[in-house]
Amino acid sequence: MATRRAITAGLALLCVLLFTAFAAEGAGGPLHALQRGVGGIMAPFQGITSKAVKPLRDGWSWLRDVSDARERAARFEKENQALRTQIAEGQFRQQQAATLEQLKGIDGWIKKEADDWRRDYTERPAMIINASPSAWYDRADLNVGTADGVVVGSPVLASGEQVDAALAGVITRASSHYSTVTFISDGSMAVGVTLLPSRAGAGAGVFGLAQPTVVGEMEVTGIPRRAQVEANDIAYTAGRGSGTGLQSLYPAGIPVGWVSGAGAEETDAEWTVQLTPFVRPQPLTYVVVLAPRTDRARERAAYP
Repeated sequence: MATRRAITAGLALLCVLLFTAFAAEGAGGPLHALQRGVGGIMAPFQGITSKAVKPLRDGWSWLRDVSDARERAARFEKENQALRTQIAEGQFRQQQAATLEQLKGIDGWIKKEADDWRRDYTERPAMIINASPSAWYDRADLNVGTADGVVVGSPVLASGEQVDAALAGVITRASSHYSTVTFISDGSMAVGVTLLPSRAGAGAGVFGLAQPTVVGEMEVTGIPRRAQVEANDIAYTAGRGSGTGLQSLYPAGIPVGWVSGAGAEETDAEWTVQLTPFVRPQPLTYVVVLAPRTDRARERAAYP
């Protein structure tokens, strides 16, 4: 141990003496000459080393640029999703306002009925704790229940592929602290929807009934041929069903999906409309349950 300390002290003293001598001698001194000689010998190796590590430096810069680009792309996609949500919801409210403006002699109650559905519900975030294993992925259990204001008939929303909030399903069973959501992909589900044109000036919305056909797709029936239907038109909950009843489990104005195809034969009286839902249940971990907080919302949830 003492020998090692003595060697370390000796080397430190030697370095100090060499630095002192190097600083004291002139440019033509032996230490300066030794420095130039060693530099000349090492110069070729420095060039080789620099060329050898250049691919590594370039690779690291490329990986860093790719990472930065992905982060920017993810941020822009999130911003675009928020903007699409605002556009989708704004489109429905604008169309609704235009329809009301055309009605003459109607008292203020109709404008009250047309208010944003958010006023009637409290949003309850929920975690999916169990899900059906079927290919349709048609049901899931949630960690909220009647103690949280959730009731059978409460609509369920989730983040979609193009919008932040869209219809996912409805609560079909509820206990104190747990509930079950049946997704709109279930074969027993049907949603009254309003199709609004994506192209400005293409006309007013039209009512139809959306039902699942194959996994991940729905079909909208009841759209007459005289109506204008195009790809990318957006479907919203209509607030009513297809029968004689005036109610629906779902309040009007919730985005459901977009038209991915529409066609008809010359002799057909209705369009064949394919609808792609905004929400795909498979990757979901969290949803938002709409808990009724007004009499109108509670009546809607209790409607048969």
